[in-house]
Amino acid sequence: MTAPFRLIEEMLFERVMQKFRSPGDCQRFVSAFSTLRNLFVPPASIDNSISRHIHRIRSFVQWKNALAA
Repeated sequence: MTAPFRLIEEMLFERVMQKFRSPGDCQRFVSAFSTLRNLFVPPASIDNSISRHIHRIRSFVQWKNALAA
């Protein structure tokens, strides 16, 4: 990794961290976000719009069931 790119990467990380009060807050957010993202974002193996639509519908059904429980 080149030095200028690393500097930009560090600056972006610092900017993101400003939105959180502590590194623990950031970690809790990332943990919850990654779990939800994995539920709603279809895998790369789904290559047509019908399959993506079905995946999204199933994801929302799972989400509603989780909220109801």
